[in-house]
Amino acid sequence: MARLPIINNLRVVPRDSEFLDRKLGLRGEIFYDNDKKTLRLYDAQTVGGNELVKEDLSNVTNAVFAAKATEAGVAGSGSGSIEVSDSAPVDPEEGTIWFDSSTARLYVYVNDGNSAQWIQPAVPSSGSGGGGVSSWGDLQDKPTTLGGYGITDAVPKVGATMTGAIDAPTVAAHGLRFLYPTVGDFPDATTYHGAVAHSHADGALYFAHSGGWVELANKTILTTYATTTALNTATANASDWDTAFGWGDHSGIGYLTTESDTLDTISGRGAITTNTITVGGLNTSTFSDTGIGATEINSTSAVTITTVDGARFTGGPVRLPSMDDTARNALTAVNGDMIYNTTSNKIEAYQNGGWIELDTGAAA
Repeated sequence: MARLPIINNLRVVPRDSEFLDRKLGLRGEIFYDNDKKTLRLYDAQTVGGNELVKEDLSNVTNAVFAAKATEAGVAGSGSGSIEVSDSAPVDPEEGTIWFDSSTARLYVYVNDGNSAQWIQPAVPSSGSGGGGVSSWGDLQDKPTTLGGYGITDAVPKVGATMTGAIDAPTVAAHGLRFLYPTVGDFPDATTYHGAVAHSHADGALYFAHSGGWVELANKTILTTYATTTALNTATANASDWDTAFGWGDHSGIGYLTTESDTLDTISGRGAITTNTITVGGLNTSTFSDTGIGATEINSTSAVTITTVDGARFTGGPVRLPSMDDTARNALTAVNGDMIYNTTSNKIEAYQNGGWIELDTGAAA
């Protein structure tokens, strides 16, 4: 068996790229590309041979690198791709891996359900000077804003709950806004009990309470009470509705000031009226006619007067109801009823199921 020679040093003849690109070469023949500073291996079949890859991959094109990585399944589920460029790919798919050739850093395009952005993975340190980072703090050139991660359309999460105090900045351009076009655009007051909202249409502020939106008084409404004097006046008028609300002086005709007033306590303020009074029940020891208007008691049902020792009428006659035979016969009479009959000009009474004339006792 032939022994292989041991060579301490081997020098490959350097040639320029133009010459090597035309050469078919022999199988196993090696040349040094003096222009590209790489080795070429020939197989007697491929014109120009095969350029051997440098350790730093600097002589591998982006297209070849991405194609080989995708072919090898580095792209995970296959929904993304491997991109090598000096700027972030446009419209990347989720899972796309981008190697920034200008900074030699790796990024992954992820979507957490709320937003999508490029994330630089933390690579554990090799511990032997091989580079890499062991934590987020070790990453270089981290973006300091959402826009730095490609997030340009971030919106607050709907329905999010915040705890603790909210410290609003003192800069005039900042603040908490509760603006709606109209009251009809407000959210449900029961669901948002205690919330505040501003209606632009009527320029008013409201708060949600007891299932409804309650309007708060603004400066225009409180103009009358803008000074201490006005407030004192309002306090003094709290029990005088006439003055406080501009209703005029009612002392001459009487008015109620509290719910505890009775007919006895208001008699001194004027207990006389010409208006019709409707009551559900009336208990009285004396019923007097003051002479103002005609005294009438009208009822849609029978009026019953119950006494202990009889009813007495003094100072004038008792007048019976007057009607003719037709009206009398239309009555649903009971024994004891009395009328004055204008047909016969007689006082008649209903006795034992029939009408009789009182003066003769004869049937009417």
